[in-house]
Amino acid sequence: MIDKLGVIPAAGRATRWGGVLKELLPIHEKETLIKHTLNAMSTVKCDAVVIVTNREKLQSHASHLEDWSVYYAVQFGGKDIWSAIVESLPIHGRMNYFAMPDTYYPVDIFSGMSADFSMGYFETEKTERFGIITDLGIINKQTMPEGIYRAWGILAWSDKVAEYWMDNVNEIESYTHAFNMAISKFGYDLKHMDYYYDLATIEDYKELINVI
Repeated sequence: MIDKLGVIPAAGRATRWGGVLKELLPIHEKETLIKHTLNAMSTVKCDAVVIVTNREKLQSHASHLEDWSVYYAVQFGGKDIWSAIVESLPIHGRMNYFAMPDTYYPVDIFSGMSADFSMGYFETEKTERFGIITDLGIINKQTMPEGIYRAWGILAWSDKVAEYWMDNVNEIESYTHAFNMAISKFGYDLKHMDYYYDLATIEDYKELINVI
């Protein structure tokens, strides 16, 4: 079994960006968003990283990351996060680290995330954009009363969780359902992030470039 596996879901079609591959956008002279994610996974010395892509994006990803030792899985089913995770389950590691490639967060976030199910979280008022962590589990992208909430942005799970998901894969309806099942069975740890940028729009990208 792989000791540490990185999982990057990158099969989305970026329709709100007119097909632009957000994960390949530059954030520094020598770094793009997806390379930032790979650097974050390097901090915990992942033995392997699998990028879950689609047939249309595979060549672009492979060309962009030709200097990186990564594996690719082609996602033929849905384009959602759960479908990407399902692609990674057969090759899961003892620990598995998950981050979306069109986001920006502290590069050392994965350090110390070793519980069966861990979430890197940040504070937000925009509950309609994120999965919100509550005492009852995760509530996904719903308008909630005005306030500051904890939202997940980064994940890590153990082989126990991966095997539990595989055993129940036909019953799982979405990634939020899968995460709540893991929380109910294994509990969870939290690690705070001082910042987290999700590039849903070009305005989000402009904001990120202005602060880094």
